[in-house]
Amino acid sequence: METPNTFSSPLFLESAREIVARLGQFPGAEPAPLVREAEALIKELEDWKSVNADGRVAIIQRLFDLNRRSLEFLASQGPLSSSRPKMMSSPSLLVEDDADDASIVAGRRKA
Repeated sequence: METPNTFSSPLFLESAREIVARLGQFPGAEPAPLVREAEALIKELEDWKSVNADGRVAIIQRLFDLNRRSLEFLASQGPLSSSRPKMMSSPSLLVEDDADDASIVAGRRKA
């Protein structure tokens, strides 16, 4: 018997909502199709319990693809601020954009 819900479904829903929020910060028509796609996925994820296993796999694949395309769009927009620190792949890796400021890389100060 199939489980009507999964522990990870709220994570998928949150991911789709985050895509909408992040892309919504950019004006213009370019991010609009990605936002519409994310909003459609949100509706499907909210109805997760009624989706069969194959349908769930398809939704997850679409979400991963949308996430990749959203990140590509965001990367193409450049940094939001040249003076703000950027978080790298780990919360412990903080790198300042300003070369005059000390940078903390992998927990060590860099001169």
